[in-house]
Amino acid sequence: MNQSTTLAVVGGDVRQAYLAELLHEAGHTVRTFALERRPAAGCTAVSDLQACLADARAVILPMPVQTGDGSLNAPLANAQHTIGDVLDAIPAGTLTLAGAVPFSVHARAVQNGLTLIDYLSREELAIRICKKHRLSGYRRQASCRRYSTRAAQNSRLLGGSLSCARASPKYLASTALSHLSHAR
Repeated sequence: MNQSTTLAVVGGDVRQAYLAELLHEAGHTVRTFALERRPAAGCTAVSDLQACLADARAVILPMPVQTGDGSLNAPLANAQHTIGDVLDAIPAGTLTLAGAVPFSVHARAVQNGLTLIDYLSREELAIRICKKHRLSGYRRQASCRRYSTRAAQNSRLLGGSLSCARASPKYLASTALSHLSHAR
């Protein structure tokens, strides 16, 4: 993959800032939006969403992608942003990655012509999260089965026994870069 790829990292928590730093260290140009309270070293913090997304080869949204009220999951932002406004600003055809994407968000992305990939649709990440929580027996099997089920169920997982909070930013960076190299 071209090392001068421009990526936009939008919203999220400390994991998202760390992810932006990892992508920068890998040689990519990274712009961030809605991470004002934890700037990512080496990345360009942009206060205008359109400017952040301009010419970005991919947009990386947080895991989980939204809060219960339909806002972008962005606890480090100085302002609240709706997930709909963010999706509407992403240019059609842009590779977009996010986690725990509810059906309504996925449908909006499709309507806007986005290629949206949910991290949790990747079996290896779902299994990794299950192992990290060290669930045993039937509970582990049921939880892993829930995590490996596609987008319509992802929105229900946020209140379940497993949490997305421990997903490794290094793993998410490799997932994003893998999808970018296959999208060529």
